[in-house]
Amino acid sequence: MRLFFASAILCLSSTIFAAQQEFDAEIDALIGPLVEERLIPGYYVAVYGNNGLLFEKSSGLADDRSALPHGEDVLYFVESMSKPLTGLLMIRLQEQGKLRFDDPVDKYLPEFAGLTVLASDATDTAPARSSAKVTIQQLLTHTSGFTNSTATGANPVVNRYRMQRVMTRNSIVNSKLGDLSGQVAKLAEFPLVFDPGSRFEYSVGYDIAGRIAEIVTGKDLAEAMHDLVFAPLGMRDSYFRVPETKHARMAQLYGPHGRTYQVPGKPKRYRKYSGIPKTQTNFGQSTGGYFSGTTGVLTTPRDYSQLLRLILNDGRVNGKQWLSKAGLQRLTANQLPAHVEPASVSASLPSITDSGYSFGLAVKVGTGEGVQVDSPSNYLYWASAANTQFFVDAEAGLAAMVITQHIPARYFFVDRLRALAIEHFDRQTP
Repeated sequence: MRLFFASAILCLSSTIFAAQQEFDAEIDALIGPLVEERLIPGYYVAVYGNNGLLFEKSSGLADDRSALPHGEDVLYFVESMSKPLTGLLMIRLQEQGKLRFDDPVDKYLPEFAGLTVLASDATDTAPARSSAKVTIQQLLTHTSGFTNSTATGANPVVNRYRMQRVMTRNSIVNSKLGDLSGQVAKLAEFPLVFDPGSRFEYSVGYDIAGRIAEIVTGKDLAEAMHDLVFAPLGMRDSYFRVPETKHARMAQLYGPHGRTYQVPGKPKRYRKYSGIPKTQTNFGQSTGGYFSGTTGVLTTPRDYSQLLRLILNDGRVNGKQWLSKAGLQRLTANQLPAHVEPASVSASLPSITDSGYSFGLAVKVGTGEGVQVDSPSNYLYWASAANTQFFVDAEAGLAAMVITQHIPARYFFVDRLRALAIEHFDRQTP
């Protein structure tokens, strides 16, 4: 009998090892050419099951200058992968009775009581009309009518965001409007771009939600996030402002570089990102910015995997139920109203297809009409402008992430990564 069990364990180990080798080769084929062609300096990939890490791989460097290798303990700017964490913070505050998702935003931010809506023709100079009240739920589902400074099109409101540096990426480093409260207060001067609840548009809603979290907790967003999300999940290396003692572990943030000519060898097609001071490696080092619940978190793959595993394990942390069933449903199921179809999401975010939206996560719902609130998902995913991305497939018991540091977003691997992970690791345990 012992020989039988030993043989079975050996067979399982051999199967897992073979799957890892095959997956490693697939990742090389998928992402490796970007490193070979010097479009990115390197990457980190990890796959997780319910019980932890199943596979990891890295290639190239996280920082060319310091020769820092990629790894699970490197600190990366995860940009809009901050949103699920802010969404989880708001769910925790709701579960503590400190807010309700159907609360009007002006209950907490009185300056938003008189919001208006831009005239239907964005080029029209007609005065904006009065708006219905925006709710917290609408902030978290990008259906509030707020927009953001990176939106496309000739919209005068978007132009005002840019001109007055309201919640721009650079404001995380150097905020001319002061802290988060100053940034949010400025928004009250601008009209909404559509009636609240009528459609989806990617927005600064998570920054406004972060300000509400500050008001109901009496703490700044960094403290509130640490106490209610990072610490309970065991995320020990997650910050809005990275301690100086950990700066050496920060990845360098890169951006595109025009073609140069090197002899011999291929030209490097990336360079240090120009949107941060020359003396800094990445975001999270400046004391002059604001804490952004939309884009401001720096974290490690080891830490961020705790969020993915929370979802895989039905809201349990270390074997204990930490997030209620209702809270998990908020985080993981489509929360868009029925009249807001997946095409509305794609119109605002072209890379997000056949998807609804929850609290910071795209919800892949497949094709078809009449997607309802709380309809079941095929899987959850997100991809940031810094080319950090992940998926969680609770049915398959798998999650994975791909991390590099390059703005703007140019590479989307989630769909293929999920297909490969399911092919090689479905229902395996570490």
